[in-house]
Amino acid sequence: MSTTHLLEVETKYSVHSTDSVPDLTKILNVHSIDAAQRYELTAIYYDTRDLRLTRSKITLRRRLGGKDDGWHLKLPDTGSGRTEIGATLNTDTNPEGECPSVVYGATDPIPAELLHHVRAIVRRHKLIPIAQVDNLRVESSLRAEDGSTVADFCDDRVTAWSLLPDASPEPRRWREWEFELAESLATTKLGRQILESADEQLTTVGAMDSHSPSKLLTALGTSFESAPTPPIPLVFRKYDDRDEAFAGVLHALIATRDSLVEQDPGARRSDRRSVRTMLNATRDLRSVLTMFIELFAHERWDNRIATASGIETELEQLTAVLHRACDADAVAAQVHDLLDADGTKLIDHQARQRLEHDVDSRKNRAYHRVTVALNSERYLTMLDTLDEFLADPPLPGRMERRKATAIIVRAVKRSYVDFKKLRSSALEVFDDPEVTELEYEEHLSQMHKVAERLRTVSRVAREFTPYDSARLSKASKQLVDTLLEAQYSVSVCELILKRARQAAGRTEDTFAYGLLYQAERERSRKILREIDHRHRSVKSSYKRFKHSIA
Repeated sequence: MSTTHLLEVETKYSVHSTDSVPDLTKILNVHSIDAAQRYELTAIYYDTRDLRLTRSKITLRRRLGGKDDGWHLKLPDTGSGRTEIGATLNTDTNPEGECPSVVYGATDPIPAELLHHVRAIVRRHKLIPIAQVDNLRVESSLRAEDGSTVADFCDDRVTAWSLLPDASPEPRRWREWEFELAESLATTKLGRQILESADEQLTTVGAMDSHSPSKLLTALGTSFESAPTPPIPLVFRKYDDRDEAFAGVLHALIATRDSLVEQDPGARRSDRRSVRTMLNATRDLRSVLTMFIELFAHERWDNRIATASGIETELEQLTAVLHRACDADAVAAQVHDLLDADGTKLIDHQARQRLEHDVDSRKNRAYHRVTVALNSERYLTMLDTLDEFLADPPLPGRMERRKATAIIVRAVKRSYVDFKKLRSSALEVFDDPEVTELEYEEHLSQMHKVAERLRTVSRVAREFTPYDSARLSKASKQLVDTLLEAQYSVSVCELILKRARQAAGRTEDTFAYGLLYQAERERSRKILREIDHRHRSVKSSYKRFKHSIA
């Protein structure tokens, strides 16, 4: 089933039942108003029993009536508006193994395409009806002088009630106005000016900013407070400023967990940016967990530390899957760029076709493995375990907590020393003309892993210790980016060599492969030299960091 995506930018106002709608043509850029349309809307909202979606500022509803009846999933406001993903009403059943849903009526399951966006939040929990919102809507489209839509104005008279157990059967009734910008204006300066103008006109006649962020929360009323709660990350209260570093480590754990869950929907769609960000989150989480574990005397906290170690092991597996997808995507992109940049016209069609098919197939397989991993019980169990751990983490005593600063500093020092050793051994490899691309790649991979760890711990040190690691954090990130670029370039060289040998075995002309190999090998050598420059920057920044400690 196909879905629609809409960026929703709107303002809501509470009004009295007798208030009159003002002259909307006085709003900036509004020249005329279409005849008002009346709709009777009925929406059923779905969530888990513990309201995981609602608490995440996500709403899932099935609405009948109006211009866009169907299923709607509204995601949190990112600062520029809320994304609404829509799907038509259907009678198809969910594929086996999809996220659990509840059927509305007899034959209308929640579309799997919407459930994918919230799988990391809903997990195995059943979705149930939690509220009903009936709405008598009078809607008018506001037009610019050229006839284009400026906004839609809705005058809503709402009747709503909670469907949660033990909720009051009495419905809630209210009236509100909605002013929704046309999507073409949603992120523009003119759009912001129109919203300000509309606010001025509507509040002049007595409209007030809505007391509730959504109709759903108003419908739930006090039943929201009485619903069971899912595991919620602990809010650690510092005893004094010396707890800052420990609070920082705990905060970093929660932030990286949130980033992982936030990127889950995009990763399921094989969005390269989401997969890359999710990969960084898993790496960061592993590094911060390691620092957290070091805070405890293991003989006192064996069971709790075993939980953290188990999470780290699962994250390692997920990291490997995400890394392969990022690697395959980057290699595919570089091969396509290499072929497109060929100005010699000497690359024959057969060689081009073989290489493009090879990298695209490898990339698709890698992204498929990501989807399989994110749909696995293993992944969902890891998220459950992580949430339970963060909701009730082992808390060291006051004296142990104050070791956090030293542990962060030690992590920075250890990561830098590890990278320095790897670089020293790698220099011998890089200068050896007999070394294969595979050996290059192995050394670059090891250097990249350690540099990633240095990037993470130096960022934590920058945010939660008094020491000067800002430059080190920036320099290590640049080093990571250069190492990745070098690693991908060497992988491309290795791939071309492999395909050249296969072509030779089939007695095909290998000239095109040789041409491409030389071009990419020259590029990889330039990037390898850039690593040395990046390392000098890291070295200088690390000295500055050490000096700030002394």
